[in-house]
Amino acid sequence: MGNAIHGVRTGRLQEHTDARGSFTEVFADHWGTGVAPTQWSVVRSRRGVLRGMHLHVRHDELLSVISGVLWVGLYDLRPASPTCGASELIRLDADEPTYLAFPRGLVHGWIAETATTHLQAVSESYADYCADDNLGCRWDDPELGLVWPTVPEITSERSQGFGSLSDLRAAVAAIGAPTASDPASAR
Repeated sequence: MGNAIHGVRTGRLQEHTDARGSFTEVFADHWGTGVAPTQWSVVRSRRGVLRGMHLHVRHDELLSVISGVLWVGLYDLRPASPTCGASELIRLDADEPTYLAFPRGLVHGWIAETATTHLQAVSESYADYCADDNLGCRWDDPELGLVWPTVPEITSERSQGFGSLSDLRAAVAAIGAPTASDPASAR
């Protein structure tokens, strides 16, 4: 599957079914996702939940919806990226098993169209997160260029306090945080 943003990878997952049920691999090193997971998590969201928009400058992410439907919004904030300033909205549906992998430096968030459970891998443990790698901006900032299919019904208090994309750019510049154009180049 082609993606509009450099370094974003999606791939259909192969479900193997028989009389017992099914078996689906959700991650393998040889897929070349650009993500080297150090932690996996199970994330459950109620219908209408927004998580984001977040920016991480040190770690990459991979996710796969295992029940429900999730809309993932991405915006490329990496200055050296050939797609800097591009945005993309990706629909992930458990009925069409897919993984989504994206590198550090992308502003990202998701809205649950239905009650959703997804697996999420990160290349840096949550225990190691610091304030300079856990930034964000408003989900509805027009500069993101994301036309969400629905308005979120539930957001975190932290997300509600996020500023604009311009504020986020200024915060990244102030801390001198690198935003690699490709996860492999930042390792």
